[in-house]
Amino acid sequence: MLETIVRSSIAAMYPVDEIVHKTDHHCPYENVYAYKEKMQADKEVFLQCTCDKKIYLHQAGIMMVFFFGGCANFEDQSECTLGLLCETCYRSWTAVALLYKDQWLLLEDWLTSEVKTRNGWQMVKTYGERYAMYILNRMIYNFIEQSEGDCPYLSSTEDAKAKLLWKDGKAVGFYTFKEKGDAFLSKCQLGQMYHVINSVDTIFIRKAVRRQGYAMKLLEDVITMWPKQVIGFQRPVSEDMFKVFKKFLYEHPEHRDYLYECWGTGEEQYRVNVWLYHIQGQKRKKLTQKVWNDNCSNEKKNKTDSSIDENVAVL
Repeated sequence: MLETIVRSSIAAMYPVDEIVHKTDHHCPYENVYAYKEKMQADKEVFLQCTCDKKIYLHQAGIMMVFFFGGCANFEDQSECTLGLLCETCYRSWTAVALLYKDQWLLLEDWLTSEVKTRNGWQMVKTYGERYAMYILNRMIYNFIEQSEGDCPYLSSTEDAKAKLLWKDGKAVGFYTFKEKGDAFLSKCQLGQMYHVINSVDTIFIRKAVRRQGYAMKLLEDVITMWPKQVIGFQRPVSEDMFKVFKKFLYEHPEHRDYLYECWGTGEEQYRVNVWLYHIQGQKRKKLTQKVWNDNCSNEKKNKTDSSIDENVAVL
C-alpha cells in the first residue's frame, strides 16, 4: 500500500502560527539535490495534489523557494524552503506545496491558522505571517489569480510594513504600506529620498472573498491608522479600486480631502486627489464629452437639413 503524505495523514501543522521568530523555521536541505537523493530510497511516497494527481516525490519537480524573493539572503536556510511542482496545476510554474518540518504542506495549509476567530485586517508581526504574505503575493496572485492586464507585485522585504486580511482563520489578502519619513527605495544623485506622506503600496484580496466589503474596510482601517492625514495609494490603482473609492467617498464626504493617488515619494507634484481628479474630474469629462457629441450630432443634422433644402430648391 502506497504511503500518501498529505496534511490529513499527519498531526495538524500551522506554520503561520508556529513560526514566530526567524529561527523557528529552518530548511533541512541545502539544495534540491540533497532532498532528491533522500527520496530515491523510497519510490512509493507521493503527495495527493489538489488536482487529484499523485505526485511521486522521487521523480517530482522540486524547486528552492526564497520567502523574500530577490531580497532574500540565499545562504540563510531560515529564508527558504523546498517547493513541490505539479505540471497539471495552474497556468505557470509555481509550487503547489512547501516543505515544513520535513513534511509537505499545500499552500492553503500555510495560510491557515489554528485560531478560527481571526478576522479582518491585522498587522503582520511574525515570520509565519510574512511567509503567508509571500505565498499570497508571489504564488496565489502572480501565478494563480492574476487577471490579464494586472500588474505583478514584487516580493516584499523582510521588514516590510503590512497587514493580512483574515477570514475565519485563513489569510485571504494583504496590503503593504509606507509611513511618512520611511526611506524611498530608489536613490538618486541627490542622495536618499523619503516618503513625505503615508501611503499604501500594494493591495491584494483573493477572488473568492471579493465584493464582501473588505476593500471598504481597508479604507476605514488606513483612515483609523492615520486620522485626518493625507493618505496616498501608489500607482497603478485598479479600476475596481477606484469604484471602491467612489462608493466610500460618497458615503463619507468628510474624507474627500485626504485620499490621493500618488507615485514616488508622494510630494505635491507626485499626487492627485482621488475625489477631485478621478471622481468629479471623470464626471466633468463625461459631461463635456456628452455636450461635444450633442453639438457634433446637431451640426451634422443641420448640414443634412441644409443639403435637403438645397436639393429642394434645385428641384
